[in-house]
Amino acid sequence: MRAIGDRPAAPPDELVVLACPNCGGQCVHHDRVDIYERSEDSNGLHVRVMGCDARPQRQPVVSVDHVLDENPSDRRQGVSIRFWCEGCSLRFTLDLAQHKGQTVIASRVEP
Repeated sequence: MRAIGDRPAAPPDELVVLACPNCGGQCVHHDRVDIYERSEDSNGLHVRVMGCDARPQRQPVVSVDHVLDENPSDRRQGVSIRFWCEGCSLRFTLDLAQHKGQTVIASRVEP
């Protein structure tokens, strides 16, 4: 496993662009953010923000519940950001998860 800090960061004024894992296109949009908050192995809170691009009414929606089934972390906090690609319409998710004191970054393709 390589740590992001293992190589020098981009200069502050240089942007790094997220590319589609399928076609390499750089026009990707995030349309949903899920935030999972909990202490180790305890019940917690799930907040979902559905962006304008994800809703036919073009209005953002926020929901709050205690369902942690999709938390990318098995035991602690997590964040999932769903993206879609303009070029090939692929939906994919970028996950941030707490694991044994580390923040782990992973991606997955939506079915």
